[in-house]
Amino acid sequence: MNKYIVYICSLVMLFMAACDPMDEVYEELDEANGGNGFPASELEFTLTEDDYGLIAKQLDSVEYFRSYEDAKEYIPALLDSLYPNVGGGSSATVTFNLYVPVFAEQEITLTGADYTALELEYPNLSSQSEIIAAADLKVPEAEDGDVISLTYDYYSSGQVTERTSLLGSLDGAWYTLFVPTSDDYQALGQSYPNFDDFGEATHNLPIYFNSLFPYAVEGETKVVYIDYYGGEASSYLIPVYFNDGSWEAPGGTIQFGKSEGIWVPDNTIRYTLSGSDYDAIAANEEIGSESARGNLASYGNFNTNSWSDEDILAGLSYILLENFPGYEEGQRVLVSFDTYPDGLKSMHVVLSGGEYILFEN
Repeated sequence: MNKYIVYICSLVMLFMAACDPMDEVYEELDEANGGNGFPASELEFTLTEDDYGLIAKQLDSVEYFRSYEDAKEYIPALLDSLYPNVGGGSSATVTFNLYVPVFAEQEITLTGADYTALELEYPNLSSQSEIIAAADLKVPEAEDGDVISLTYDYYSSGQVTERTSLLGSLDGAWYTLFVPTSDDYQALGQSYPNFDDFGEATHNLPIYFNSLFPYAVEGETKVVYIDYYGGEASSYLIPVYFNDGSWEAPGGTIQFGKSEGIWVPDNTIRYTLSGSDYDAIAANEEIGSESARGNLASYGNFNTNSWSDEDILAGLSYILLENFPGYEEGQRVLVSFDTYPDGLKSMHVVLSGGEYILFEN
């Protein structure tokens, strides 16, 4: 009797393995998405308490990252766990708690040789950008949490005076730090000139900044140097951003991209061609054929019967260089554009050697 039961069960298992109704679906998805298995997705989310729990060991059980480098190292594994089936070319914009401990502080005074190295016309600084350039010159490989007290000669209103600025490094960039005074801490609701709770710091700082800096520029970033007491005294850097007309302190944000099955930090920007972009391409006699350009000017899309992929790429490269001349080598752009008869299509390109070329996932 047992022999027959085993035999029947074996047949059932064989049938189920051979006839999984999803097999054909998986195969079709794989073919449709270049072997990725699933379509590309565009994800955007903020880490939760449960998310931090998944990487608690690497973070010493705290619910924040101490540097952008730590976030770039540990978040990809979390993305694999949370979204195992998204396809190649997917992106994930992840926001996380970021409290960067101040690791090293040093005092630096600029010399005549430093002003010369900065290729300045006079031996002094005269703008915020020159202060940042001086910090880059003196500490070219700064890490998150590095802080310098920079003393320099500064020209303003017809006079040169000596100044000192406190600068901090965050995600590969230097910022002139906002250092709260005792009065600032009092206005921030603190009984002592320090914080003892990170959540309170990130809640109160934007409220205070809305009154201090109500006319900030959209996208402006300020990095705050806070004193913190959690059993012992320490100092941290906290970024605060001006977005949509108000200040906020969401933490850090990194965009990741999935390439060759691996999540990596990604600088891809998404851009969709506008009507004026099609007009500008159509007016450029060095791109495509005369008839193809005429068709583009008339209909506002790329007719793929007359526009080759190479010609479209040339058009995209031209318009991106015209619209965004400040982009640096290595910048990636996912460009969406209208075609006929296939409708909306996209090309993932990267700036290389002064032109945009296809980026290979």
